[in-house]
This record gives sequence, C-alpha cells and structure tokens, in this order.
Amino acid sequence: MRLYSAIAVTAFLFFMCPAIGAQSLSEQPDSTAVGSIVEAINSRESGTVSVIQPEGLDVRMRASETGPDAGASEQSASGRQSTRRAGYRVQVYSDNNVTTAKANAEYRRRVIQQRMGGVRAYISFESPYWRVRVGDYRSQAEAQVAMQEIQSAFPAFAGDCRIVRERINN
Repeated sequence: MRLYSAIAVTAFLFFMCPAIGAQSLSEQPDSTAVGSIVEAINSRESGTVSVIQPEGLDVRMRASETGPDAGASEQSASGRQSTRRAGYRVQVYSDNNVTTAKANAEYRRRVIQQRMGGVRAYISFESPYWRVRVGDYRSQAEAQVAMQEIQSAFPAFAGDCRIVRERINN
C-alpha cells in the first residue's frame, strides 16, 4: 500500500511540477522594467513615507555634527534647559574602599553643599572608585579659585583636592 502511495506522489510531482514551474515563471514581472526597489517606490504616485523620531535624537544628531566640545542641549526633569560642555570640576574625594567609600562620598557631598550654598557637588561611581566633584567651571582659573576656597573651608579635605577636566552642566 505504501509503495503505491509513494509511486502515485512521485508520478504526480514528475508530471505536474514542470507545468507549475512554467506557470510561475511566466507570471513574474519583467525585472528590467524597474532598475531598483528605490526607483519602484519613488515611481508610485500615491503613498507617503514618514520618519518619526524622538526630540532627543535630533538634539544628539545636531551635537555630533558640530563636534564633541560643542555640547548637547538637554532638558532636565524640572524643565530647565542645560548644556553639557567641556570644563573643570574640583575633585574632593576619591576612594575604592568597598565598605566605607560610598558613605564617605555622600557625607562629603552633603557637607560641601550645606556650607558652600549654591555650589553643586556630584557623586560618581566608576568602578571601583567613588568620587565627589564640585562645581561647573568653564576655565581652569575659575576651578583653581574654587579649590582654594574649598581647601580653606575644609582643611581636612585639602589633601584630596585636585582639578579635573570633565563635561560640565551649563
């Protein structure tokens, strides 16, 4: 029984496949009529192509066209417009002690912000170091003045203070 079924299927395929293949070949469009897919899409008179992108992508694209030091404009959660550019900060703490570094970094940031008023202090973690950096200074001279103020206000931090080049908020 199986042998007869196999022979019947083989005979069907042998006689019918050339007809199916010839029919599908004759129905294919002429490939020389249109040079490329782009030309085929553009030759259609109806239809629209829309590109939808987030606003942040447009900002980043403009920033990459002008170079890395020009900065990208960002909007914070409070709605305030800020620009990131190359500048300087005063580093007042850097440590990699697993048990104490994070707590010490938070303490120094809190103390500096409380005593120095409008100065912003930033905590960062770049494995394995916890760091505290203060201010957003455009020039090294501004950062130098700020570092001297920090050293006089916090003599215990004086040994850890140094100026570092970093992307700043403006």
